[in-house]
Amino acid sequence: MLNRGTRGSNPTPYANFDCLIFGEVLMAYDILIIDGNSVAHRAGAVLQLTNNRGEPTSVVFGVLSMIRSILGRFEFSDILICWDLKGSILKKSVYPEYKGHRKKDMPQEYYVNVIKQIEDLVVILPAFGIKQLRRIGIEADDIIGILCENIKQKVLVLSSDQDLLQVISLGADVYYPPKDIILTGDNFEETYGMRPKDWIFYRNVIGDASDNIKGLPGFGEVTGKKLISKFGPWPNWFGAENKIKLEVLCEVNKTQKTVLQSEDVLEVLTRNYSLMTLGFLDTDSSVEIMAEYNDQKPVFDEMKIRGYFLEKQFDSFLNRFHSWIHPFRRVYLRKKD
Repeated sequence: MLNRGTRGSNPTPYANFDCLIFGEVLMAYDILIIDGNSVAHRAGAVLQLTNNRGEPTSVVFGVLSMIRSILGRFEFSDILICWDLKGSILKKSVYPEYKGHRKKDMPQEYYVNVIKQIEDLVVILPAFGIKQLRRIGIEADDIIGILCENIKQKVLVLSSDQDLLQVISLGADVYYPPKDIILTGDNFEETYGMRPKDWIFYRNVIGDASDNIKGLPGFGEVTGKKLISKFGPWPNWFGAENKIKLEVLCEVNKTQKTVLQSEDVLEVLTRNYSLMTLGFLDTDSSVEIMAEYNDQKPVFDEMKIRGYFLEKQFDSFLNRFHSWIHPFRRVYLRKKD
């Protein structure tokens, strides 16, 4: 059983994207917020599914199975999935190299198939009673950060993106599949060796290879955690005239001393803070994002779902159709009440 703050018995969560079963509901939340692109790419990379017409279905099958599995283990009154749409315009303007390596990592055909299936999901998900948010030029994780900062309810965020661990400092919990763990304000420090509010500053120091954001040269996890633990967030490392404090220099090697004393060290850290802090560059869109979230009223449509499964040839879903869709119906009815 998956427990709050401890590893579950399944060592590869969502390996088959339908691995969790109905049983004891461990926790209840008001809202499930899903990082859609994170889940979609996980499905696209792990699964290789097509229907009889040769159409790729891995992403659609994987995303729906993942959501259904989560609903079988937790109670929610609302579900929201957030998507990227054409990347972040503002982050690219701040740092042109941002995510510049992504499309080189996988064949172009892979990205085309994933994007096509995401568009397919965007059309059908309202029939499951699921809300969605996506805005041109704003990434899903920034939308999620804005939501978590403004929603005054109990939220569970699902994502494999380490940047989204920031929302724990805003009061949300995070289900993090790579560790098969629910991270909370109570267990975060035990798991990562620092307070949730220090996480963003630690990430600024070490950078984020997945987003092509360079940290301070020669600073890895060990040094980053040591300095954060001893001196707190990196703004505390600097004294008068923005000079690095002597006590900080005493904790690093010769090469790292040179980096910390360089003229551009604050520029790098400040740039990384603006790039990596959720919603930092998109504050002006907060009111519109919250209004769009509150205004959505998707209607659960069992017949439309059945027709969709027939079209996609999801026989495994159709063979147990009523029990399969029951968790979605349950959330929808709870939301109506």
